[in-house]
Amino acid sequence: MSTAGPRVRRLAHPDADIRPRALGLPRSRPVLALLGTTGALETGLAASVLPVLRAVLSAAAQRDAVVVTAGADTGITHLVGLATEALDGRRPRLVGVAPSGRVAADEGEPAEGEVRLNANHDTAVLVPGSHWGEEVPALFRTVDAIAGARRPALALLIGGGDVARAALVDHLSRDRPLLVLAGTGGLADEVAGGSPGAAERTSAGTGPGTSAGVGSGAAARTSAGSGARAGARSGDAVGGAAGADGAVSVGAHAAVGADSTVSVAPAPASSAGAGAHAASDAGAASDAGAASADDLAVLVRSGQVAVVHLDEGPDRVVAVLHRVLGAKPGSELHAAVPPLAVWPKLRFRAPEPHPVIDPGYVLDYPLLADAIHEANQVVAPVLHEQEVAALRERERARLLVVLAIAAGFATTSFAALQVWLRDVPWPGVLLAVAGAGAAVLAVLSRNGENPEARIRAEHLRALYFDHLAAPPAADSAEREERLRELATEVARHRHEPVKQP
Repeated sequence: MSTAGPRVRRLAHPDADIRPRALGLPRSRPVLALLGTTGALETGLAASVLPVLRAVLSAAAQRDAVVVTAGADTGITHLVGLATEALDGRRPRLVGVAPSGRVAADEGEPAEGEVRLNANHDTAVLVPGSHWGEEVPALFRTVDAIAGARRPALALLIGGGDVARAALVDHLSRDRPLLVLAGTGGLADEVAGGSPGAAERTSAGTGPGTSAGVGSGAAARTSAGSGARAGARSGDAVGGAAGADGAVSVGAHAAVGADSTVSVAPAPASSAGAGAHAASDAGAASDAGAASADDLAVLVRSGQVAVVHLDEGPDRVVAVLHRVLGAKPGSELHAAVPPLAVWPKLRFRAPEPHPVIDPGYVLDYPLLADAIHEANQVVAPVLHEQEVAALRERERARLLVVLAIAAGFATTSFAALQVWLRDVPWPGVLLAVAGAGAAVLAVLSRNGENPEARIRAEHLRALYFDHLAAPPAADSAEREERLRELATEVARHRHEPVKQP
């Protein structure tokens, strides 16, 4: 890991203008904003996300894009640092934006409630503030300053809580595209499931070592689970302190939902007024959170949102990234089709699986995200298997044709040689061998390729698009029934004898 650390630039106040030259930031470059979970990730989830981040950073470097993160060495940003270290070639420019009161910019030990800056970043922009979420406006002003008016800016959401929720509202309100990595929990799964505001009041802690404090001086909104996790990480007065029996003691400035299993420590009599004021602030914060959730739900449904599931692999995420961050809008929307090879390959190698549909199209048709995911899981693997079998059969047939032509040419050549060398016997022997080989190859190549695999692949491709054309399922039971029927049809096309026309 790099020990030099990022170059730290501090803003004079939270609303200060972002001037790229003064802050040492690039200009007129595509931007990828990484939003998501700021707390520690489960080991299994982190192991699944890390390869995706490696592919994303590599693709961002190819597009000469700048990656903007939260800057702190925790959560998704920590994984970004690990992924950056694993890159062999060119690395993208990494810029972190964080509240100055929550990160340790110096080389000494972080104070209580602080987190180190990730050392693999190039620049860290520190915004005056002591709560996670206060840096969000400055983060998107940084994105605007780097991208300008002519370069695209894409946000990638991985997990996420309340801070990411506020950031999404800011990002989507600017009519910019969003890529959601479903299967990573938190806000990402809410957006992928079509209910981005469902868990507004029960989301996890929003900052490393903090409770759910969002915005400038906002009262904390936390459930028992999130307060316990936050208290376990920090002794912050706003966070909860986990007791031996799992109960949580919450300070005077925390607002607790009615359904939370939380024990509240009794406040002194002299603080009764402060407690009432805190409750009033909590109610206002709750109303503001509900409004934010409603705004996010509207923006998600009306904006450019692509959903790619984590188990679909890095390639689909990279396809969307290339489509959005392309040098010119609309360029390279499809993968380039390689020209047909003139000569068949003596040693056949199966090609890598490729998406049936460019994942970037989910930006244009977000309602098809679930159907595409289901078809990719059930139909696409068998379709690729049959396409490889058809390609292998085609290469075999082409090889036989080429060998038959070569044998015929050899027969003609040896016949001419025998006429020229009348007294030499060996051209006649070669002529006989070449003629026999040409005859055998001509018989073998006459049948051409076996079309069974190709016909199976065509049927499976039609089944893939029939699934996309079907109306959405009314409920989960109907969806599961359709998946069972789809799997049955795939098995039938795979194993039943093919009726050739």
